[in-house]
Amino acid sequence: MSETVTHLSRRCPRCGRHLPPDAPEGLCAPCLLTAGVETLKVCFEQLYSEGAASGRIMNLGLHPHVIGQPHRIGALREFIDHAAARKDVWFPSREELAAWYLEHSESHIPSRAW
Repeated sequence: MSETVTHLSRRCPRCGRHLPPDAPEGLCAPCLLTAGVETLKVCFEQLYSEGAASGRIMNLGLHPHVIGQPHRIGALREFIDHAAARKDVWFPSREELAAWYLEHSESHIPSRAW
């Protein structure tokens, strides 16, 4: 009985929701997703402000097994919408980014001595 009471008294520190018995210590799932989106937005905004003087790249590694979960897609969409709403933000593929770099920064690439 005391174990059940202990689990029922565990609450998310952000929203106060009850945490399920098998939840790790910390935030509930909705608050964890919100915190993740907030972190991405803060990182983006920092890079965006630095980009006023020089271009910046924010790379997101999205493994299909992780981001492909239905409950995570909304959080990703929220972040992409946030970034896309800013002026002069580009979402290139790897190939597009490499082609742009080769065209604009060839002097940064050492000659092939081999």
